[in-house]
Amino acid sequence: LYRAWPSNHALTGTILPWFIWIYASNNYDLSFAQSLLLLCSVFTWNSGVIWSRVYLGVHSPCDIVAGWVIGVVLLFISFGFCYRMEEFYYKASAEASWKLVYFTCAALFALYMQPRSWPETQTFGEVRCELKLFC
Repeated sequence: LYRAWPSNHALTGTILPWFIWIYASNNYDLSFAQSLLLLCSVFTWNSGVIWSRVYLGVHSPCDIVAGWVIGVVLLFISFGFCYRMEEFYYKASAEASWKLVYFTCAALFALYMQPRSWPETQTFGEVRCELKLFC
């Protein structure tokens, strides 16, 4: 097994699909069938990513559980900030365009300042993609 605790795949495979489901459920008028289909898709995506790591022998179950727990915590944190960021974005674009530029520059600066290893690893690219989705 590789020295990778927690599993970044489990973390990403938890945050991204469940964030999509929660956001879609709160912001779109989904019928029961659509919501159920989306929920099944999200569950399949999440469990498929998580258990593929154990099946392939890349991570131990402890790595997977830790990645899932951290992913759930980060999901609640990021979802809590989601509406505040969206509200700030719309308010800034309506009131003063310099706030919109500030918001964009702050997001780009956060991407630039992210710690990275040398040579760059797959984890660096994955985290960068996650940040781009939320920013």
